[in-house]
Amino acid sequence: MKEKFLIKEFVEMLHFDFKNISNDLKIELNESESSYSKVWKEHSSKFDNYIIKNIEEFENNLNIFLNETTKEDISSLLLKDKENLAELLNTFDSIRFKLINNDEYNSKLEAKCLEHLVKDGCAIYKSLFSEEELAELLKFTKVIEDVLNVDIKKAGYVNVQVNQKGQITNIWNSFQKVDDGQLRMQSKSVGFFPPGSEVIIKNKSVKSIFENWYVNSNCNFHRTNLEWISKSDTSHNGWHLDTVRDQLKIMVLLNDVDLDAAPIFCAKKSHLNNTEIKKETIHDLFVSGHRKRKEGVFYKKHAAALEHRHVGYLTDSDTDNLPANINNDPIEIKGVVFDKLVGTGKAGDCIFFESMGFHSGNRSTDKTRKTIVLVVDPVNTSFKNKFIDKFAGKVGV
Repeated sequence: MKEKFLIKEFVEMLHFDFKNISNDLKIELNESESSYSKVWKEHSSKFDNYIIKNIEEFENNLNIFLNETTKEDISSLLLKDKENLAELLNTFDSIRFKLINNDEYNSKLEAKCLEHLVKDGCAIYKSLFSEEELAELLKFTKVIEDVLNVDIKKAGYVNVQVNQKGQITNIWNSFQKVDDGQLRMQSKSVGFFPPGSEVIIKNKSVKSIFENWYVNSNCNFHRTNLEWISKSDTSHNGWHLDTVRDQLKIMVLLNDVDLDAAPIFCAKKSHLNNTEIKKETIHDLFVSGHRKRKEGVFYKKHAAALEHRHVGYLTDSDTDNLPANINNDPIEIKGVVFDKLVGTGKAGDCIFFESMGFHSGNRSTDKTRKTIVLVVDPVNTSFKNKFIDKFAGKVGV
């Protein structure tokens, strides 16, 4: 209990607006840990009225308080006990969620989307993009489909050859061993964003949602994943979480998606760290990162079972990674029942989801799901991510 209290107080101290309170109360403040600590000790009761909103100011506090000795002490606390890590993550979240709720938005739909993200960790924003707005992106996907022909329905990665003028001269599918129906074109592999994706990146509502979620006006998209999920008896992804860091993703539906077309599942409220299975899984990721493979019982036909994926994945004894019926019913994960967001909708609908919460792919039983997923660089976006980045190399993150 004492350790959790110390962690909570330390995180709050990092968020304290020392400069504003010093100006308001005419306190002498110099750039030293002793000076800042004295202000905190005397005025921490005013925390709710003096929370910084600027990531540069947070980084300044971080540099003052997080010396090598303190870093080693905190690292030790977080590594030894999942409850300590949960307390740290939850304190960061509770502070950030206050700031999100106090911001103004461009529209009621943005406000509603962010309200659901705070409460559930996922949200559907209907009809965010029109067919006309997605026309260039859809034209590009049609070219890929025409070139690959039947190979568009086989699992693998879209590869391209580009000449010196930047023109695509060849397109092919580098097939993967397990045909789970998922074909991906990833910007990190091909070296560019698909033509037409700038419509999504520049959209005011998308920009506002990401900036408010991270409390950071400097959010830059750095990866896209264009994907086709075709009919298969194997699920392309089981239940998992991606990362310890905050990592909001947007999935734009490029065609109509129903229950037969492998809709994404998100476990509502699993972005919060208040269940044993979430605490265990995120602590395993914090300790080992993606290097360690998940151990346990895997026997169903899904990616984690067939490809032996990282510790962020859930075993088949933890949950149902390959449901016989794809539906809107709640999902039970190691005795905890979560309501689900089911990613069905019309072309142009968008699904926002925090990928440090549990989510799952599905198998397509009939139709092909065509989507594009975009993510901003998560490392320095939120205050939490900035903090966690300081521990890179010491732990698994």
